[in-house]
Amino acid sequence: MLHSVSRLVVSGALLTFISVGVHAAPPSHANNERAFDRLKAEAKGAEISVNSATGTASFVRIPPGQAAKVKSGSIDAEAVSFIRRHAPAFGLRVGSTDLKLEKKELDSLGHTHVSFGQEYGGIPVFGASLSAHFDADDQLRVVTGTLVPDLSISTAPAITVADAGMTAVNWVESNGTAADLSVGGSRLLIFREGLAKGVPGDNHLAYEIEVGNGVHVREFVYIDAHTGKFIDQISGIKDGLYRRAYDGMGGSFGDVLGIWPASPESAPRIT
Repeated sequence: MLHSVSRLVVSGALLTFISVGVHAAPPSHANNERAFDRLKAEAKGAEISVNSATGTASFVRIPPGQAAKVKSGSIDAEAVSFIRRHAPAFGLRVGSTDLKLEKKELDSLGHTHVSFGQEYGGIPVFGASLSAHFDADDQLRVVTGTLVPDLSISTAPAITVADAGMTAVNWVESNGTAADLSVGGSRLLIFREGLAKGVPGDNHLAYEIEVGNGVHVREFVYIDAHTGKFIDQISGIKDGLYRRAYDGMGGSFGDVLGIWPASPESAPRIT
């Protein structure tokens, strides 16, 4: 049984990810240093890992006794309060309401895990989430996840989902040998290029189009909802391994897509 929040067990692997070129400038880590300093001033001895794609905190570890014990039944409210107090450190605007509570779990060790998804204008942000982990004494110990900062994009599509679906099917057909492809589902979201690889990228309003043949093809294709152009593609047929990181408190941080980088050079730095 693990009792240290600093111990990580990473098992698994690689989700196929095909990406186009990235044109955005690298994030300026210096812009968030004051936010990190404020967080460390509140939680003495806190350690912060910074996501290389966004320049924001992706892992915060708080030493025992440096976070106030919350009152019974208000853990999710305390999680929201802490994140909002340090919104710039996590890539949120001050006073933001872009986090949506998705799940609250109590594990067998008595640790509570509260998970949030990021939205922008009511539209989900792909791969963007934040989780707060409390120990058995109801003290906040770890905050993990990656949010997409500095969002400023129109949420009104300029093309129809039907047109996006045709583009997606044509793309998969032109890049493979499968036939009888069709659209299996779709949704509108905010898509940040390079997030999974730990590199800077552009933000898009995008349609996620599921393309498959019901047998051996299941692809998720991302089409820009303003321009109709292909952005990215992720395979839904997992032919590799799967990574998940655990915090030693019985809670997982999420899959490698949103948390851990795919290459050593994109590893988060510790402040």
